Amino acid sequence: MRARFGAVVVGLAAALGGATARADAPVPERPAQSRTAVLVKSGTVEAEGGVAVTGGSVAAPVLLKIGLGRVEPRIGVDAAGLATPGSALTGGAKLGLWRGKGGALGGWLGTNVPLGDGAAWVGQAHLLGTTRTEGGLLLQGNLGVDLGAAGGRPAAVGVPAAALLGAPVGKRWVVLGEGTAELRGRGWTLGGGARWSVTRSLRLDVGAHWPLGGGPGTLTAGLVGNAGAWGGS
Repeated sequence: MRARFGAVVVGLAAALGGATARADAPVPERPAQSRTAVLVKSGTVEAEGGVAVTGGSVAAPVLLKIGLGRVEPRIGVDAAGLATPGSALTGGAKLGLWRGKGGALGGWLGTNVPLGDGAAWVGQAHLLGTTRTEGGLLLQGNLGVDLGAAGGRPAAVGVPAAALLGAPVGKRWVVLGEGTAELRGRGWTLGGGARWSVTRSLRLDVGAHWPLGGGPGTLTAGLVGNAGAWGGS
Protein backbone atom coordinates (compact mmCIF):
# COMPACT_ATOMS: atom_id res chain seq x y z
CA MET A 1 0.00 0.00 0.00
CA ARG A 2 2.84 2.40 0.82
CA ALA A 3 4.44 1.80 -2.57
CA ARG A 4 1.16 2.56 -4.36
CA PHE A 5 0.57 5.66 -2.23
CA GLY A 6 4.09 6.88 -2.96
CA ALA A 7 3.65 6.36 -6.69
CA VAL A 8 0.43 8.38 -6.68
CA VAL A 9 2.02 11.23 -4.71
CA VAL A 10 5.03 11.32 -7.03
CA GLY A 11 2.77 11.35 -10.08
CA LEU A 12 0.64 14.16 -8.67
CA ALA A 13 3.69 16.23 -7.82
CA ALA A 14 5.13 15.69 -11.30
CA ALA A 15 1.89 16.78 -12.95
CA LEU A 16 1.63 19.95 -10.89
CA GLY A 17 5.33 20.67 -11.18
CA GLY A 18 5.06 20.48 -14.96
CA ALA A 19 2.60 23.37 -15.14
CA THR A 20 3.55 25.87 -17.81
CA ALA A 21 3.17 29.63 -18.01
CA ARG A 22 -0.18 28.97 -19.71
CA ALA A 23 -1.54 27.07 -16.72
CA ASP A 24 -4.84 28.57 -15.65
CA ALA A 25 -6.01 29.44 -12.15
CA PRO A 26 -7.39 26.24 -10.56
CA VAL A 27 -11.02 25.70 -9.59
CA PRO A 28 -10.59 24.24 -6.10
CA GLU A 29 -13.24 22.46 -4.06
CA ARG A 30 -11.01 21.23 -1.26
CA PRO A 31 -11.31 21.39 1.69
CA ALA A 32 -15.08 21.76 1.26
CA GLN A 33 -17.39 18.76 0.89
CA SER A 34 -19.62 20.52 -1.64
CA ARG A 35 -18.83 20.97 -5.35
CA THR A 36 -18.54 24.22 -7.25
CA ALA A 37 -20.63 24.83 -10.38
CA VAL A 38 -17.62 26.43 -12.10
CA LEU A 39 -15.75 24.10 -14.47
CA VAL A 40 -12.03 23.67 -15.05
CA LYS A 41 -10.82 25.79 -17.98
CA SER A 42 -11.40 23.95 -21.24
CA GLY A 43 -8.29 22.25 -22.60
CA THR A 44 -6.49 22.08 -19.26
CA VAL A 45 -5.90 19.36 -16.66
CA GLU A 46 -6.26 19.85 -12.93
CA ALA A 47 -5.31 17.62 -9.99
CA GLU A 48 -6.20 17.56 -6.30
CA GLY A 49 -4.56 15.54 -3.56
CA GLY A 50 -4.20 15.47 0.20
CA VAL A 51 -4.76 13.62 3.45
CA ALA A 52 -7.83 13.24 5.67
CA VAL A 53 -7.60 11.99 9.26
CA THR A 54 -10.74 10.70 10.98
CA GLY A 55 -10.17 9.19 14.40
CA GLY A 56 -7.53 6.52 13.86
CA SER A 57 -7.97 6.19 10.09
CA VAL A 58 -6.07 8.05 7.36
CA ALA A 59 -7.26 8.57 3.77
CA ALA A 60 -5.33 10.05 0.85
CA PRO A 61 -7.88 11.23 -1.76
CA VAL A 62 -6.53 12.01 -5.23
CA LEU A 63 -8.72 13.54 -7.97
CA LEU A 64 -8.00 14.24 -11.65
CA LYS A 65 -10.21 16.75 -13.54
CA ILE A 66 -10.17 17.46 -17.30
CA GLY A 67 -11.67 20.55 -18.90
CA LEU A 68 -13.68 19.73 -22.05
CA GLY A 69 -15.84 22.78 -22.63
CA ARG A 70 -19.17 22.33 -20.84
CA VAL A 71 -18.19 18.87 -19.57
CA GLU A 72 -15.60 18.10 -16.89
CA PRO A 73 -14.78 14.37 -16.60
CA ARG A 74 -13.33 13.30 -13.23
CA ILE A 75 -11.74 10.23 -11.72
CA GLY A 76 -10.64 9.82 -8.11
CA VAL A 77 -9.35 7.27 -5.64
CA ASP A 78 -8.25 6.98 -2.02
CA ALA A 79 -4.57 6.19 -2.55
CA ALA A 80 -4.17 5.05 1.05
CA GLY A 81 -6.95 2.46 0.73
CA LEU A 82 -6.15 0.76 -2.56
CA ALA A 83 -5.28 -2.51 -0.86
CA THR A 84 -8.42 -2.66 1.34
CA PRO A 85 -11.48 -4.78 0.46
CA GLY A 86 -13.81 -1.77 0.41
CA SER A 87 -11.74 0.35 -1.97
CA ALA A 88 -13.32 1.93 -5.04
CA LEU A 89 -12.64 4.33 -7.86
CA THR A 90 -14.95 7.32 -8.19
CA GLY A 91 -15.85 8.68 -11.60
CA GLY A 92 -18.29 10.96 -13.32
CA ALA A 93 -18.65 14.37 -14.89
CA LYS A 94 -19.65 17.89 -13.97
CA LEU A 95 -21.88 19.64 -16.49
CA GLY A 96 -21.95 23.37 -17.16
CA LEU A 97 -25.63 24.33 -17.38
CA TRP A 98 -25.34 28.13 -17.23
CA ARG A 99 -22.60 30.70 -16.65
CA GLY A 100 -23.20 34.43 -16.14
CA LYS A 101 -21.49 37.38 -14.55
CA GLY A 102 -20.55 36.32 -11.04
CA GLY A 103 -22.48 33.05 -11.04
CA ALA A 104 -22.92 29.57 -12.48
CA LEU A 105 -25.28 26.59 -12.40
CA GLY A 106 -24.06 23.07 -13.00
CA GLY A 107 -24.76 19.41 -12.51
CA TRP A 108 -22.87 16.39 -11.25
CA LEU A 109 -23.46 12.81 -12.41
CA GLY A 110 -21.20 10.28 -10.76
CA THR A 111 -20.71 6.79 -9.43
CA ASN A 112 -18.09 4.62 -7.83
CA VAL A 113 -16.42 1.53 -9.28
CA PRO A 114 -15.86 -1.03 -6.49
CA LEU A 115 -12.38 -2.60 -6.55
CA GLY A 116 -13.22 -5.25 -3.99
CA ASP A 117 -16.11 -7.21 -2.51
CA GLY A 118 -16.50 -4.83 0.44
CA ALA A 119 -17.47 -1.73 -1.56
CA ALA A 120 -21.09 -0.82 -2.23
CA TRP A 121 -22.22 0.93 -5.42
CA VAL A 122 -23.39 4.53 -5.10
CA GLY A 123 -24.84 6.65 -7.91
CA GLN A 124 -25.19 10.44 -7.60
CA ALA A 125 -27.12 13.19 -9.41
CA HIS A 126 -26.63 16.68 -7.92
CA LEU A 127 -27.53 20.26 -8.86
CA LEU A 128 -24.74 22.79 -8.17
CA GLY A 129 -24.92 26.56 -7.76
CA THR A 130 -22.08 29.05 -7.22
CA THR A 131 -22.00 32.84 -7.12
CA ARG A 132 -19.62 35.56 -5.99
CA THR A 133 -20.75 38.98 -4.74
CA GLU A 134 -19.19 42.28 -5.74
CA GLY A 135 -17.47 42.31 -2.36
CA GLY A 136 -15.80 38.98 -3.10
CA LEU A 137 -17.96 36.69 -0.92
CA LEU A 138 -18.35 33.18 -2.30
CA LEU A 139 -21.78 31.51 -1.97
CA GLN A 140 -22.24 27.88 -2.97
CA GLY A 141 -25.02 25.31 -2.68
CA ASN A 142 -25.61 21.68 -3.67
CA LEU A 143 -28.75 19.54 -3.67
CA GLY A 144 -29.07 16.04 -5.05
CA VAL A 145 -30.09 12.41 -4.87
CA ASP A 146 -27.81 9.47 -4.00
CA LEU A 147 -28.79 5.87 -4.73
CA GLY A 148 -26.91 3.05 -3.04
CA ALA A 149 -26.93 -0.66 -3.84
CA ALA A 150 -25.31 -3.77 -2.43
CA GLY A 151 -25.49 -7.31 -3.73
CA GLY A 152 -27.36 -6.14 -6.82
CA ARG A 153 -30.24 -4.69 -4.80
CA PRO A 154 -31.09 -1.07 -3.91
CA ALA A 155 -29.86 -0.41 -0.38
CA ALA A 156 -30.51 3.26 0.36
CA VAL A 157 -31.64 6.56 -1.10
CA GLY A 158 -30.16 9.80 0.19
CA VAL A 159 -30.96 13.47 -0.40
CA PRO A 160 -27.76 15.38 0.42
CA ALA A 161 -27.61 19.17 0.65
CA ALA A 162 -24.74 21.55 1.31
CA ALA A 163 -24.22 25.30 1.72
CA LEU A 164 -20.87 27.12 1.75
CA LEU A 165 -19.73 30.68 2.46
CA GLY A 166 -16.24 31.87 1.55
CA ALA A 167 -14.65 35.20 2.43
CA PRO A 168 -11.38 36.60 1.06
CA VAL A 169 -8.73 37.64 3.57
CA GLY A 170 -6.11 39.78 1.87
CA LYS A 171 -5.00 38.84 -1.64
CA ARG A 172 -3.97 35.22 -1.07
CA TRP A 173 -6.33 33.71 1.52
CA VAL A 174 -9.95 32.54 1.46
CA VAL A 175 -11.67 31.43 4.68
CA LEU A 176 -14.55 28.94 4.33
CA GLY A 177 -17.53 27.89 6.42
CA GLU A 178 -19.80 25.01 5.38
CA GLY A 179 -22.78 22.99 6.50
CA THR A 180 -24.04 19.71 5.04
CA ALA A 181 -27.17 17.69 5.70
CA GLU A 182 -28.78 14.41 4.71
CA LEU A 183 -32.41 15.46 4.35
CA ARG A 184 -33.72 11.91 4.77
CA GLY A 185 -31.69 11.26 7.91
CA ARG A 186 -29.57 12.87 10.58
CA GLY A 187 -26.27 13.33 8.77
CA TRP A 188 -25.65 16.96 9.71
CA THR A 189 -22.09 18.30 9.70
CA LEU A 190 -20.44 21.67 10.21
CA GLY A 191 -17.00 22.52 8.91
CA GLY A 192 -14.59 25.15 7.78
CA GLY A 193 -11.16 25.73 6.38
CA ALA A 194 -8.87 28.01 4.43
CA ARG A 195 -7.16 28.15 1.03
CA TRP A 196 -3.85 29.86 0.30
CA SER A 197 -2.89 30.96 -3.24
CA VAL A 198 0.77 29.91 -3.52
CA THR A 199 1.03 30.81 -7.21
CA ARG A 200 -1.46 31.60 -9.97
CA SER A 201 -1.97 27.89 -10.64
CA LEU A 202 -1.47 26.30 -7.19
CA ARG A 203 -3.55 26.35 -3.97
CA LEU A 204 -2.86 24.81 -0.57
CA ASP A 205 -5.69 24.12 1.88
CA VAL A 206 -6.55 22.97 5.39
CA GLY A 207 -9.96 22.11 6.79
CA ALA A 208 -12.04 20.31 9.40
CA HIS A 209 -15.58 18.87 9.58
CA TRP A 210 -17.54 17.67 12.61
CA PRO A 211 -20.71 15.52 12.65
CA LEU A 212 -23.36 17.11 14.88
CA GLY A 213 -24.76 13.75 15.92
CA GLY A 214 -21.52 12.67 17.57
CA GLY A 215 -18.48 10.75 16.39
CA PRO A 216 -14.98 11.83 15.40
CA GLY A 217 -14.35 14.84 13.21
CA THR A 218 -12.17 14.89 10.11
CA LEU A 219 -9.04 17.01 9.62
CA THR A 220 -7.76 17.59 6.08
CA ALA A 221 -4.82 19.17 4.27
CA GLY A 222 -3.95 19.15 0.59
CA LEU A 223 -3.23 20.99 -2.63
CA VAL A 224 -4.94 21.80 -5.93
CA GLY A 225 -3.11 22.72 -9.11
CA ASN A 226 -3.84 23.39 -12.77
CA ALA A 227 -1.20 21.69 -14.92
CA GLY A 228 -1.91 23.67 -18.06
CA ALA A 229 -2.95 22.64 -21.53
CA TRP A 230 -2.78 19.14 -22.98
CA GLY A 231 0.82 18.23 -23.75
CA GLY A 232 2.04 21.26 -21.82
CA SER A 233 1.72 23.46 -24.91
